[in-house]
Amino acid sequence: MSAADHTPPGPASTIDAGGPLPIALAALLALQAGTGLTAPGLYRDEGWIAAAWFGNDLVTLLLALPVLVTGAVWLNRGGGGAAWMLLAGATAYGVYNGAFYLLGATLNIAFPLYVAISVLSALTLGRLVLGLPPGAIEADFPHRWQRRFCAFALLAVGSGLGLVWLMLWARTVLLGVVLPIDEPVFRLVAAIDLVLLVPVLLAGGGLLLRRAPWGPPLASMAATLGALYLTVLTTNSAVLIARGYAEPPGELPVWGALLALILLTALLLFRVLLRGGPAR
Repeated sequence: MSAADHTPPGPASTIDAGGPLPIALAALLALQAGTGLTAPGLYRDEGWIAAAWFGNDLVTLLLALPVLVTGAVWLNRGGGGAAWMLLAGATAYGVYNGAFYLLGATLNIAFPLYVAISVLSALTLGRLVLGLPPGAIEADFPHRWQRRFCAFALLAVGSGLGLVWLMLWARTVLLGVVLPIDEPVFRLVAAIDLVLLVPVLLAGGGLLLRRAPWGPPLASMAATLGALYLTVLTTNSAVLIARGYAEPPGELPVWGALLALILLTALLLFRVLLRGGPAR
């Protein structure tokens, strides 16, 4: 263990598991994803967008939901930072992914459900973050390079994503270059990414690099959120190719490579937090 990277143990504390909110959120997410997958006529969007909703629902039901429930049950049974990482990351996914349904899906019968998921996700995440005592989650990396790798991976993905959206905006507004996607779709995705995803990735990576107390929890949440949503993008790329909306390999290599990077980061952080033991 590197002495330079050792963080002294913090004060004993109990991590707030969010009470009944995570399970209520899990029920709503299951209803939303299950309905989307079993009622093809629910989405009134054009073909490729409806196909993307299918990919979102598939990942929500098969991956995000189990991560959320596992984190909630584990944390309620005394799990520590690793349990909080799963729960907070999946809840952040609920906030981020819910914004796309709420603001992007053509108005349909499930609109009140999208509102409820967005509100409940935000309330749950707020309680998880505000109820986290200082020093309750620490990351005692066995090797200094692991901290730096995780921090720089989050910073690279966050800054890269932000720069891509801002460059596309600047090219269109300043140079008159036509956007590669419809302007309403661009505004929706770019705005949600720049407001909700990019700041979390950058803050998590930056605070982890500086060894700030909020670095480990924020970085672990950002890595889990990033892994879940990059799984959505990778899945959607495969779905669009399979349904004939994109030529192979489409965007699959890009999202697949980023998924591999952020997934490795999440696994490293999870392993480090798991070594910290149960909540105190």
